[in-house]
Amino acid sequence: VFPILKELAIAGSNLRKPTVVIFADVDRIQMEDEISSRAGDLGKLRIITRKGDPTNPGDLVRANVGGSKSIIILDADDAGDATVVSTVLAVKSVVTDPSIPIVAEVDDAQTGEALTSATRGQVQTVRSHDVIARVTAQASRQPGLSTVILDLLDFDGDEIYFSSVPALEGKTYGDALLAFNGASIIGVRDDKGAIHLNPKASTKIGKGSQFIAIAEDDDKVVYTGVVKAKAPTVTGPKTTKRPAEHLLVVGWSSMGHSVISELSAFLPKGSTVHIVANPKYVDPAELKSLKFDGLAVSYSASTGDIDELIAAAEAKHYDEVIVLGYRN
Repeated sequence: VFPILKELAIAGSNLRKPTVVIFADVDRIQMEDEISSRAGDLGKLRIITRKGDPTNPGDLVRANVGGSKSIIILDADDAGDATVVSTVLAVKSVVTDPSIPIVAEVDDAQTGEALTSATRGQVQTVRSHDVIARVTAQASRQPGLSTVILDLLDFDGDEIYFSSVPALEGKTYGDALLAFNGASIIGVRDDKGAIHLNPKASTKIGKGSQFIAIAEDDDKVVYTGVVKAKAPTVTGPKTTKRPAEHLLVVGWSSMGHSVISELSAFLPKGSTVHIVANPKYVDPAELKSLKFDGLAVSYSASTGDIDELIAAAEAKHYDEVIVLGYRN
């Protein structure tokens, strides 16, 4: 919740009285102390804490949840998605306005799909596990990528905006790329809500479509007219056989499987992954049975002693080292 509060503080800096109500079955003094010590300076963002049961419609009514501009439901326990689903149902029973967006954190992708479908799109679900795993994997392939992602997703500097431009309906995506002097177009959301990032230049822009743009502010996404320009001919690089890569993974958790699965699609044939983990926290049988397409996976036990880790790291040449926390 603390990173979310910081982002909301930046997002609401232009509002007159930005307010966030935190409603949880936790002592209010405890919540306020933790926010004060961990969230840092929140500017003019006003925080109101309320204690109650988020799955109880009566408690939600007393907290005036129906008066919210938007609602965020966080996964606050280890009971899987049961509590989140119960909270969504309770919120929907007291929030009658279907235009109020609800964002829920879930563990299971099928649960998330069911919630979105059952609420006709009002509830949008986020699997933080997948997001973190994919960013971790891609950042290990491209150093600095995590900084780029943060720059695009926070509220400081340039951001991502959606903008409707009726003048471009019927024209091509290639035309749109050269039609904004103060913004960079990166994709289109069609009239059915489907996202198309960097489609072919010949793609026709349909009625009701919105452009996805990177700009300093939403008022910078201004249509300045189609400019005709001939793109230079670009020849692709010669394909060369990439040598096998070797990864060392220190530590393990359920996120490790997602990280390696994401990486397996980018690693050359013959690549290897060696996992060093403490058997006190991870079942060795699980690590010994791991299989990924095209990857040879091995495992060795380590208590985390520095000499053991040095020995593991020096056993062979590793191209990358990924350190995972024992999340449980």
